[in-house]
Amino acid sequence: MSDERLPNSTSRFTLGDLRCTQRQWVLSSVGVFVVALILRVMYTFEIRGVGFFNVPLSDAFVYDQRARGIVAGDWLGPAEFIHAPLYAYMLAGIRMIGFETLLMPRIVQAVMGAATCVIIMLLTRRVLAGLPYRDVIAICAGAIMAVYPPAIFFDGLIQKTSTVMLLSALVLWLATLANDHRAARWWLASGVALGLLILVRQNALALIPLLALWAWLGAGQWRAWKQHTVSVAAIVLGVAIVLMPWTVRHKIVLGEFFLSTPNMGQNFAMGNHPDATGTYLPAQRGRASGELEHGVWKREAEAALGRELTASEISDFYMQASLQYIQSNPGPWLMLTGTKALMVFGAYELPDTEDYYLYHEHSRIVRYGDVLLHFGVLGPLAVMGVVLTAGSWRRLWPMYGWLVINVVAIAAFVVFARYRVPMLPVLAMFAAVAIVHGVALLRGRQWRTLVMPLAAMTIGAVVMNLPIHSHRVPHANAYTNHAVALADAGRYDEALAELDKAHALQSDDVDAHWVRGSVYFDRQQMDLALESYRAALAGDDQFGGAHRGIGSVHLAVGRVNDAAAQFERALELDPHDHVSLNKLGVTYAMRGQPQRAIELIEQSIAIDPNDAETHLNLGSAYVALRQLDEAAAAYARALELDAKYIDAMMNLAAVESGRGRPTAAAELYRRALQQQPRNREILMHYVSAMVQADRIDEAITFMQQRIEADRDDAFSRQLLEALQQQRERQ
Repeated sequence: MSDERLPNSTSRFTLGDLRCTQRQWVLSSVGVFVVALILRVMYTFEIRGVGFFNVPLSDAFVYDQRARGIVAGDWLGPAEFIHAPLYAYMLAGIRMIGFETLLMPRIVQAVMGAATCVIIMLLTRRVLAGLPYRDVIAICAGAIMAVYPPAIFFDGLIQKTSTVMLLSALVLWLATLANDHRAARWWLASGVALGLLILVRQNALALIPLLALWAWLGAGQWRAWKQHTVSVAAIVLGVAIVLMPWTVRHKIVLGEFFLSTPNMGQNFAMGNHPDATGTYLPAQRGRASGELEHGVWKREAEAALGRELTASEISDFYMQASLQYIQSNPGPWLMLTGTKALMVFGAYELPDTEDYYLYHEHSRIVRYGDVLLHFGVLGPLAVMGVVLTAGSWRRLWPMYGWLVINVVAIAAFVVFARYRVPMLPVLAMFAAVAIVHGVALLRGRQWRTLVMPLAAMTIGAVVMNLPIHSHRVPHANAYTNHAVALADAGRYDEALAELDKAHALQSDDVDAHWVRGSVYFDRQQMDLALESYRAALAGDDQFGGAHRGIGSVHLAVGRVNDAAAQFERALELDPHDHVSLNKLGVTYAMRGQPQRAIELIEQSIAIDPNDAETHLNLGSAYVALRQLDEAAAAYARALELDAKYIDAMMNLAAVESGRGRPTAAAELYRRALQQQPRNREILMHYVSAMVQADRIDEAITFMQQRIEADRDDAFSRQLLEALQQQRERQ
């Protein structure tokens, strides 16, 4: 490969001319792995206090819930699950071996992130085979990824990004092995890895032609068409082996075949419409989370066409709408697409639900590391590395193709920082070239050789560090999202502190006012909740969620008519607001109209059948009509959805008592008592049900055990004495 060598230094400084021995290479690989793992594990424990750590939101919530469903035996999943599936099955696998918390997935991802660094070393060493300094460059590339703060951040999320990093590096390494060994088995392995990547990142489908072209051009002489064909076929077979089960799943669940996920049209529409900014905008305020947004897309498409649509028809509807917009507005669309391409390479880490810059406040590893190494540093270094290796383009063209295809695949849709993760293995390799070879050239005083690479790096640094979308700091929505997670964990004071930060950055932030109202509502501070909801409404008078919040306050304090008016207004703005339907049903039940309440609550369930509270309210409405069998079924469904729902347990137990089934009632009270062992009301109900079931001796034994465990429990002593007296009377 003499025609593909980097210009070599003529000085005594020969940094990379010496190849590592096998022992040195193994020790370096182990060292990089250990450093990467230690940093990621330390980071994981640094962020334990972050609200998101135990309370997943949006996509993380969807993946966690799907994993729970898989563990429970629902391997195919509901029709509404349209996310890339592999990560959910990975989480399920971790749960199946006994790890219930969200700590273990993060530890697993820390190991995956460390392994990614080593694979990047192997990739770099093989791609740069025959070039000077390749071993040192390879070690440097692995070290860059080991300490790169955004990579550490992504490895700590309950999100598929860590898996994307690992599989991206693996696809490239396996394809390089296949190209060098001219072996179909390696192309098959690279196809399998690409198939797995597609199941965590749908737009990786665009990489199939790149791998096929790589196999075709790398198979030897052009006339060796048989070898070309076998190599390409091996890739296609590898991808098909992985995608086929999920494709069949789509046919079973959705009635249609899809290679990956059935929402390409929606994803394309997010980034290509008149109000698009280049990154994500919610389809509807208050419904930006992954578990709610699919319903919004579906309803809008069906309303526009006036009929029920299949998954493919919904996707086609939004794709056609976007293409019509592009055709009618080519100039603005080109400007938007160009902006998105710049955003892909921008230093700013565009956030999803969890903001990289918010984590700066909780992790010294990320905060201090980001000062020296962020995308605005990595990117320009990679540009310099590309220029330095320009003479080796015959060897490196697949790396260029990988970058170009990923940029196009991202810019065609919407830009998030996590979407550019597949580019990191290649960028780290070129950045390592710039560092190692740049040092060698400097030491060799080869100034002329450095002029073009340094000029390219400077231009890249200027462009990439422009605040095209935003400055590299947390924004108001970062604190608002964090407040939601903290409030869900019952950490209300901390949630309010985060909302203070959000309002300090943007005093009129509607979402922050709305979340603040919810926090005050949960704390039973109804006047403050009402004030916050009204502030949200003042910022957006078409925000149904604010009307619903005001109605909830009125309902909580007994102003039933005022509550009903607010819920009705919320439903005027959004007829599919299942929460407002449910709460409006409650107002009718409170006004003595249980039949109308049932109608409204059943409409709510038709929109969202998985809301436990709605089924609870339905059961209560049936109780009012003395339809105990129907009430029992509704309460039982609430418990299926939330096995620890105390109110559902208590209500179902009361119904079972009313149906003459004291044993079933006692079992439900026992389950409730396990959750709240000091709750006197539950204890009394449990003892009463045991007596009704003629199990007074068991009740006495149970109370004696409670007293032995807590001899200061005077209430239990009184109950025990009453039970003993009753047994004596019998």
